[in-house]
Amino acid sequence: MQIDIISHRIDRSAALWTYIETRFTQAVLRFASQVDRMIIRLSDVNGSRGGVDKSCRVELFWSLGDPVIAEATDADPYVAVDLTASKLKRAVLRASRRRWEKPRKIHEIRPAII
Repeated sequence: MQIDIISHRIDRSAALWTYIETRFTQAVLRFASQVDRMIIRLSDVNGSRGGVDKSCRVELFWSLGDPVIAEATDADPYVAVDLTASKLKRAVLRASRRRWEKPRKIHEIRPAII
């Protein structure tokens, strides 16, 4: 599994990068063999103006189907990463369930022929 972390206007601290890799790896650990690549984008939306503006977005590419995308925003980048990882985990589980569910057959009610 390849993990790419891209930051925009956020300091690249080793602690934050390690936290991001660990948190997202744990979020998709159950499906790690099917995950090809994750692109994680961390950005400061408002720049120096402050506020609830640390955005984290992840795109997960895997062999089970379409890419899965999750995104969250918070004032603290660690909280934004946590929220995004939680959303990603739920989205991956939902997408994997949809893949294995069988479509339901709709039974047509026909009038009895006498």
